Amino acid sequence: MSSGYEKQRIALYYFLMGAKMYRPMKAMTYAEGLHPGFRKDGQTPAFAHQVWIANMLRTLPLQEATMEEVLTLAFLHDTREDRGISFEEIERLFGLDIAEGVDRLTKKFRGHHVSQEIYFQRLAEHEAACLTKGVDRLHNIASMHGVFHEDKQKSYIEETIACHLPMLKQARRLFPHHEAAFENIKQNLLGRIELIQPIHAVKNNPT
Repeated sequence: MSSGYEKQRIALYYFLMGAKMYRPMKAMTYAEGLHPGFRKDGQTPAFAHQVWIANMLRTLPLQEATMEEVLTLAFLHDTREDRGISFEEIERLFGLDIAEGVDRLTKKFRGHHVSQEIYFQRLAEHEAACLTKGVDRLHNIASMHGVFHEDKQKSYIEETIACHLPMLKQARRLFPHHEAAFENIKQNLLGRIELIQPIHAVKNNPT
């Protein structure tokens, strides 16, 4: 197991404990048990994705109630899509607000797919889910180089520009009190994309 990951995981857990954010702590323990093994690189623990998202989210200038909600969603965001956990189970364990947030973050569930248009519209209209999704995509972009083939990387970038950035822009208008957080996510996404695109250009046009 990566020592860097373990330090981040422990630091995050004690941050939540110190902040008395007990629902995210419960979600962290619950979700970690649902994500054994490693990511597609075969070396990084699977749960490192959720830990990275939560660590990034906690740096954003959010009010305490919103921070508590987004951190809980960070740990649970793919439990329906990847693990088949029902809406009712999430509601029972974490409350209706979290179940609704996770539902909006779920694009497919047990064979049912939400259309691209509806998916991003529902995200933009949910105060916590839109922020969580923005940082989720940020980690997807940040961690894809060297793991996914070039075509997959390009499709991630194209989708980010066509769907995620417009979603964040719409959400920014709906929740202007989070303007600084949205700007932070946007600039980080654009910065990551600007780092990767020249690599693709060099590969496709060697001198």
